[in-house]
Amino acid sequence: MEWMDNLPEDLKGDEGLKKFSNVADLAKSYKNLESLSGNSIRIAGPDASAEDKAAVYKKVMTHMPELTLKPDPESPEQTKEFYSMLGVPEKPEDYTWEGNGLNDEVLSQLKIVGHNAHMTKEQFKAYANQMAEMQAVTNETSEAARLRNGAELKGEWGMAFEDRYAIVEKYLADRPGLGGIETMSPAQIKIYYNDAIALTGKPQINSQPASQSGRLTPQEAKARIDEIDNNPAYGSSDPTQRLEHNKLMMKRVELMRQAYPERYS
Repeated sequence: MEWMDNLPEDLKGDEGLKKFSNVADLAKSYKNLESLSGNSIRIAGPDASAEDKAAVYKKVMTHMPELTLKPDPESPEQTKEFYSMLGVPEKPEDYTWEGNGLNDEVLSQLKIVGHNAHMTKEQFKAYANQMAEMQAVTNETSEAARLRNGAELKGEWGMAFEDRYAIVEKYLADRPGLGGIETMSPAQIKIYYNDAIALTGKPQINSQPASQSGRLTPQEAKARIDEIDNNPAYGSSDPTQRLEHNKLMMKRVELMRQAYPERYS
């Protein structure tokens, strides 16, 4: 090619240049290459400095914002920015949940768990919904057990059943290794009730521990009625005993309700 005759000797036989038929074609090719070079990104080599690598990362992210930079696990700032890009809120209180079945205290704890696990806001909502469903099942199981045990224990504990059942629930909740009350028989519940009351040092009546709330079993109430009936002030015609008699009579009425709950239900 004539246009190559004026090139230096080391370029005249260059195979790459022979594809150009004239200088104009070579010039156009150079301009295109220069244009592409301006938009290209040179990858940092293995020996590049941290500053050079950061410059490459910045250029890549500028031209391709949909990419996500893998954070340095040793950099809290990069890690925080990474999770923020994914949708993780800045603090636990930023999670929201509009469902039902979880009280404020439980929900607050779940938010802390969710934030520590780097959940997004949508992931936390799904997590809270699942926990609420599990809580509902637990509540149904507990209520069924309470009704089942109540059918037997109410005959013995009478109006004191609800209070005593709650005492055992608290006692077991403080000692997870003993199991849940919903899996226990009435006999086991009575044993744990006696254990719970023994820890408080409460006095016992007729070898049965009294309820912490003041409610008595039918047997306890009957014993109290006997005490009132044997009190000289009860039924006395002495005017000086009238006030004491009235107090005992009112107490006896309340004890009758607890001694014979089937009559007053």
